[in-house]
Amino acid sequence: MQRPDIIIVGVGHSGTTITTRMLQALGWNIPEGDDIAKGWAEPSAMLKVNGRLMGGAFVKQSEFLSAWESVPAPRVMKDPRLVLTLSHWIKFFVNHQPPPLLLSVHRSFADLSKSYARRGWRLNTGELGLYGRPLTKLQRQAAGCYTQWPWQKLRVSLEQLADAVKLFDAERPFDIARE
Repeated sequence: MQRPDIIIVGVGHSGTTITTRMLQALGWNIPEGDDIAKGWAEPSAMLKVNGRLMGGAFVKQSEFLSAWESVPAPRVMKDPRLVLTLSHWIKFFVNHQPPPLLLSVHRSFADLSKSYARRGWRLNTGELGLYGRPLTKLQRQAAGCYTQWPWQKLRVSLEQLADAVKLFDAERPFDIARE
């Protein structure tokens, strides 16, 4: 059986990179070399498309296809901005079959808040957030992405992933607080 392509959606610092790296270790392809953004396993072609979408630009289907095919199958791709742009990708996947599995990764609001505060990710209002949106709204939009995905999907938490890692190597604890 062929492995499905996977698209990962989650708020920044919710565990999407860890999840992507785990899937890479299991045989999925991620961007490599110059195509990887800052070590976060995010394909530059997808980042470019999402950046244009965030700026309000019209993106052609051919641009979505080029970004999607920038990583060989079976691929796993992610960009935290997907919580804001996924509806555009859904329109692309309607015409690009088979659509990938959506893997929604989430993390507790308290832990996300601590992570954002440590990094100084605040809006002009002083509220924690990114991309001009409060963290509370980003989390709601991430949950909405899972709801609106019309195909196969799965939702996991960073805490569940940490518990799973502990099953295999109890001597090497996974520290969620560090992430």
